[in-house]
Amino acid sequence: MVDQSTRRTVLKSAATAIPSLGVLGAAKPVAAEDVDIPLSSSGDGWEIGASAEQYDTADQRGARLEEVYSQNRSNILVDGVDTIVYDGSVTRNARTDASSSEVNVTNALVMEAYMSTLLPVTNGTVDLYQLALISKDTPAILLRSEATLSANGDYTFYTIATPTIGSDDGTDNEAWLTSRDGYDVVVATHDGQYVAFAQRQDWKKEFDGQRIGTPDGKTAREDIYTENDGWIDSNEHNQGRIDVGVGLYAGDVDNLTWLTSVGIGQNETEAVSSAVSVIDNGYETERRKYIPWM
Repeated sequence: MVDQSTRRTVLKSAATAIPSLGVLGAAKPVAAEDVDIPLSSSGDGWEIGASAEQYDTADQRGARLEEVYSQNRSNILVDGVDTIVYDGSVTRNARTDASSSEVNVTNALVMEAYMSTLLPVTNGTVDLYQLALISKDTPAILLRSEATLSANGDYTFYTIATPTIGSDDGTDNEAWLTSRDGYDVVVATHDGQYVAFAQRQDWKKEFDGQRIGTPDGKTAREDIYTENDGWIDSNEHNQGRIDVGVGLYAGDVDNLTWLTSVGIGQNETEAVSSAVSVIDNGYETERRKYIPWM
């Protein structure tokens, strides 16, 4: 397995070396750092923002993509995007179970947030490095995740997101599974706003199970994280105060890279198209749109 012990130091140096950035985000009672990707006009009249948060408490030392919002911070569409790993024996959350983490902004021109998290597993560690950006011309967030694994295992990765669409903070959101161009997509909606979640690893566009949780008594988080069995009790629809969890089976690998997208729209078609188009383009293509000479 590959030793990635110096990655965190290199990334932090690269980010903080940009003079115009300085130190982003002040400490909060429950978090060491809250980093914003500022509101950006992302096509179709949408302004989208996102934040990444590093946690530093007695029982949480990890990080996650914290919020996705539209127009301003009072219109939060997604409250938390957690990355979970199961190694065949134990389930770990990159927010609550990490031994260390870092969060910062890597480039003033592109304004990417990065989250670097070290997760202990049964016989070693998972070094998780994530980059997030807002698409320049599509109302969507694209998250690139790379996991470097120091120990053998039968790995599955999960993404859990909590839609909070509408003026009631998500108490009556509805979500369902659909498909587009070979992708599995979960769509959530309320008050005329739609959010779509898609995933891709290499050529794999389908979820390895999905759960839209809560009104029946079990959240996606309980199913994936608390039960600690590596399985998703899949369903395809739910309504109420929901959360969404999707799986990505990896097996015994040294390294895994995948993309997760959050698309936004005024109807299902728009949101799904946004999620699928940015993930089809790929991270580097979306990144280059911000660089005038490329």
